[in-house]
Amino acid sequence: MLTVITIHGTNATGPAEGRNWWQIGGSLETDISEIAAVGNGEVVLRPFIWDGLNSEKSRRSAASELLSLLQKLESDKQQYVIVGHSHGGSVSALALMEAAYRKLSLPGLMRWITVGTPFIQLRKKRLLFSRVGHLGKATIVAVLSFGLLFSLSFYFNGVRAGFDPFSLMLIFSPAIAIYLAMNLYNTRKLFLYEKSSGDLFRNKFATRWLPLNHSDDEAVEGLQTLRDLRLPLFKTDFIVSPLTFIGAILVPMTPLMIVLSPSLMAYVEQLAGTTNPYGESNDVISSIEFLADILKQDVLNFSKHVIEMAGLAQQHDHFFWNIAAAGLSFITLIVLPVSIMLAATYVFLATVVLVSTVFSRHTSKWLNRAAWGQIRKSAFGNDTQAEHASGAAAHPFWTQESPPVLPPPIAQRISDFADQEAAQSISKLRKAIKVLAFSTEDGDKSDLLADYLTWKELIHTAYFRVPEFRKLIVIAALDHDDSRCGADFPSSASYGEAREWLSQLDLARLNAP
Repeated sequence: MLTVITIHGTNATGPAEGRNWWQIGGSLETDISEIAAVGNGEVVLRPFIWDGLNSEKSRRSAASELLSLLQKLESDKQQYVIVGHSHGGSVSALALMEAAYRKLSLPGLMRWITVGTPFIQLRKKRLLFSRVGHLGKATIVAVLSFGLLFSLSFYFNGVRAGFDPFSLMLIFSPAIAIYLAMNLYNTRKLFLYEKSSGDLFRNKFATRWLPLNHSDDEAVEGLQTLRDLRLPLFKTDFIVSPLTFIGAILVPMTPLMIVLSPSLMAYVEQLAGTTNPYGESNDVISSIEFLADILKQDVLNFSKHVIEMAGLAQQHDHFFWNIAAAGLSFITLIVLPVSIMLAATYVFLATVVLVSTVFSRHTSKWLNRAAWGQIRKSAFGNDTQAEHASGAAAHPFWTQESPPVLPPPIAQRISDFADQEAAQSISKLRKAIKVLAFSTEDGDKSDLLADYLTWKELIHTAYFRVPEFRKLIVIAALDHDDSRCGADFPSSASYGEAREWLSQLDLARLNAP
C-alpha cells in the first residue's frame, strides 16, 4: 500500500474530510483514485493537519508530529509520498531535517513534493545570550555577576596576601560549566545548523525531493522581495511637527505651571523681595494677582526711569509727568511684554525645530530599520528566540540547490486559470461597487469582498485547481511504481504529457550548477 500524505499550507487548516485538494474527498484524492483504481496497488490519501499559523514554532512543532507519523509508517513497512503546499512544504522539509539529525534514513519515503513553498532563510544568532530565553539570560547574568564579585574580592585580597590564579579559576569554573551546558543544550535544539545533519539530508533526502514552483508565485516572489524592501516608513522630519506643536503648547502653559506650583511661587516671592499680600502661595487667584502687581510695578518703574532719563520730570509739571508716565506705561505694558514674548517664543520654537530635525534625521534611520525588521519578522513567521530570518528562497537554508521552475506549458495553464478567475472576480466586483461605496457597515464590505474574491485569482492558490497540475502530482507520486496505475493509463496522452514535464524538471535539476 502507498500512502500519499498531504500537508496544507498557512491558514488552510480544517478537518480531514472536505472539498479542498488536501482533504479526503478533495480533487487530488479523486484523481489518485481514478488512476489507481484499475491498477494493482492500493493508494491511500492521508491528510496531515496542523494549526496552519505563520509561525516558525508552529511549523517545527508540526514537523516533529509529522516525523512521528513517518516513523509509524516505517514500522509498518509502508511506502509513502509527501505532498506539501506552501509552508506545508516547509513542514515536510523540517521533518526530514530532524530525521537527518536523528540519523533516520526513512527507506519508505518514495518522494517528497513541495508546491509553491517559500522556504524561510534563517541564521543562528551569534551570542548565546541572544539565543536563550529570559531564564537563561537571568542565569548567565547572575552567575557571571557572582563570579565577578568574588574575583574582585580575591584580587584585592591577593594584592596584600599574594594573588592565587588557581582560586580565581575555581571561582569561574561553575560559570564556565553552566555556560558550556547551556550552549550544548542550545546547539542540540538548533540541529538545523549542524553540518553533519545537513550532509545527511542532502545525501538521503535531497535526491527524493521534487520542488514545483511557478515563476510568478506571489508568495515565493513576495517574500523574496521583502528582504530587500527599503521604503521609508519614517521620514527624516517625522517628529519635527509633533514636537513643534508640543513646544507651542508649553509656551502659554509655562506661566500657568508657575502659578500652580507653590514652590515656584515661593521662588518668585524670593526674587521679588516681598511676600504675596493677597493670600497663600498655593492659592491660584492670589498668585495671579501677585504676579500682575509685580509686572505692573516693574513696568511703572521702567517707565519712570525712562522719563527721568529723558529729563521730563524737570522740564514739566507734575500733571504732564503723570500723563507722560501713563502713556509710556501703556505703550510699555503692551509693546514690551509682547515683543519679549514674541522673541522668546520664536527662539524657543526655532530651537525645538533645530533639535527635533537633528533628532528626527538620525532616529528615522533606526526606526525604519526596526520597523522593517518587525514587518519581515511577522511576514516570515520568525518567532524563535535563537534565530533571525534573513529572507525566503525556493530551497531550505541548509541546502544550496536552486530548483527549476515549472515547465512553460504547465506554468502557462496555471497562469491562464488565475487570469480567468481574476477576470470573473473583477466583473462580479464591478456590479457590487455601488454596494461597497454606500455600505455603512464594515462587516458588509468585508462580506462582499469575501464573496467576490475567492483566492482562485492567485497563482499561489491555483496550483491544485488546474487538472493538468494535479495529473503531474499524481504521476510524480506513482512514478516509482507503474503497477499502481491502470494498464491503459501509461498510453494516455495526459500521462505522456505529465511524464514529459517530470522529465524536464529532473533534467533541469541535473544540469543545475
